[in-house]
Amino acid sequence: MTLLAAKILLSPLCVVAVSLAGRRWGMAAAGVLGGLPVVAGPILLVETLLHGRGFGAEAAAGTLLGLAALTAFVVVYGRVAAGAGPALSVLCGWTAFLVGVAVLSPFRPPSVLSNAKLENVFGVRLGDWREALDEALDALPG
Repeated sequence: MTLLAAKILLSPLCVVAVSLAGRRWGMAAAGVLGGLPVVAGPILLVETLLHGRGFGAEAAAGTLLGLAALTAFVVVYGRVAAGAGPALSVLCGWTAFLVGVAVLSPFRPPSVLSNAKLENVFGVRLGDWREALDEALDALPG
């Protein structure tokens, strides 16, 4: 029941928190916070807890490719929005996202690349945390 509640509530609560932060501190803060894995992070956490580390690792690799496609959406949306309306901007952004997914789908990033990306983004060495994370995951039932 606890995992079900986490699946249902965790991501929406993170999105609400980002929205509230945007109201409080402005669009720039909301943009920076919106770029954080406020949706993918909780989803990956719950899926890893439910299905194990192997599944979580595969899902994280897929998420990395999805983020590249999302970047295509953001860039195209931003370029089109400067001179067109929101409907055309969304349509062009979605098209860029779908093309990105189609192009990137055959590839699977190596876990070393995923780890290097995480280390660069968060400024931490994953090796320093791996032992503590392994102990926490081993303590989980199932």
